[in-house]
Amino acid sequence: MKILLQNYWEALRSSFWFIPSLMLAGGIVLALVMLNLDRMLEADWFKAIGWVSLRGPEGARALLSSVASSMMTIASLTFSMTIITLQLASTQFGPRLLRNFIRDRGNQMVLGMFITTFAYCLMVLRAVNGTKDHQFVPELAITTGIALAMLSLGVLIYFIHHIASSIQAGSVIAKVGDELHYAMHRLYPEELGDDADTVGPNADMPIADFSQPPHVISASQSNYLQSVDSDRLFELAKEQKFVLKILYRPGHFIIKNAALVHAWPTERLNDEVIESIQDAFHYGNIRTLTQDIEFGIHQLVEVAVRALSPGINDPFTAASCIDRLSAAIAELSTKKFPSSLRYDEEGHLRIVVNVLSPSDIIDKAFHQIRQASYKIPATTLHLLGTFERLLEHRLPRAFHDAILNHAGLVYEGSKKGLAYVWDREEAKTYYRRVIDIYDNARV
Repeated sequence: MKILLQNYWEALRSSFWFIPSLMLAGGIVLALVMLNLDRMLEADWFKAIGWVSLRGPEGARALLSSVASSMMTIASLTFSMTIITLQLASTQFGPRLLRNFIRDRGNQMVLGMFITTFAYCLMVLRAVNGTKDHQFVPELAITTGIALAMLSLGVLIYFIHHIASSIQAGSVIAKVGDELHYAMHRLYPEELGDDADTVGPNADMPIADFSQPPHVISASQSNYLQSVDSDRLFELAKEQKFVLKILYRPGHFIIKNAALVHAWPTERLNDEVIESIQDAFHYGNIRTLTQDIEFGIHQLVEVAVRALSPGINDPFTAASCIDRLSAAIAELSTKKFPSSLRYDEEGHLRIVVNVLSPSDIIDKAFHQIRQASYKIPATTLHLLGTFERLLEHRLPRAFHDAILNHAGLVYEGSKKGLAYVWDREEAKTYYRRVIDIYDNARV
């Protein structure tokens, strides 16, 4: 249930309508409250302040109509600027980063502020009464509407600044990097896969014969695997006394009827249990950071690879992405990586998980960038310098070996890709420093 709620919350955060809808409802409620206050305090005390001169119901209607119409004009302008920004972002940074612009709280609240002021003015406007029998001009509600209009002007100024700064490469990369760090803190240590050192297997009570063919549980649909309800699977495995081997991890694209889970022993599974296992896997049309750490890495890699394309040729943006990736790897190296095995309290193996290893993370971070930059001296040298700094960070041995492997691949690519001898010699110097730091770390 917790994982399902996280998926729903992620979908709401990534929608452009959720926060504006809440603000719209708040504006309507505020209008009703202010109108009731006006009716309760219907007297000349507010007019004595002398701050607003409405000149009767007609003046009140003209003022509210003017504010409402201007808010809709500004909201249309805001929406148009947002669409243009999304187009620019899609072209420059890639379509997968559009999600970050859509879920931007600043953009959502700006649009929400304008439509809230519009709805508030409409609600107050309908309450203005100018008949001969009874005139009702809600002075307090109208003054609040003017205050909302002035606040909306400030929000418009903020929006112009925000939209201009949000499409800058540095801001985009920093935001993606922050989301990646947040996901790492949430996911590691990962819930799936307690350390085998903590609870070992109970040799006296085997529960499955792995030499026998497993029962293959198929995927129920073709889509991206967004999350896995590990607690539900673990409780099922304990209750039914079987072992589950999960073949995919969040972020993988699953084809319908493909093998999703292997289960032992086969005689303990029935249609109801199989359906419960399938329901623990949550799918979606896009990848998310709910349980998919690779997705955050791929976003930075996508920006870097686009920047290194011949049509853009922006090694500075690629260098910024490499810096953010190195910071994420350094942070991740301090986390406790989970085992692929999860045991119950009695020491019985219950779940075998497809987990990320340190070498997998290094590969995801640098393979495509290395392949795209082997002819670009600035990026090649920056990669080798990044590997040098990471090794100086005293990472665990598993990270060291993977980084040294990539440093060797970058150096081999530089010998064939870099056109000038001086650049190749400098790359050789960088690579020798990486080797020296690696050898010193092993001592």
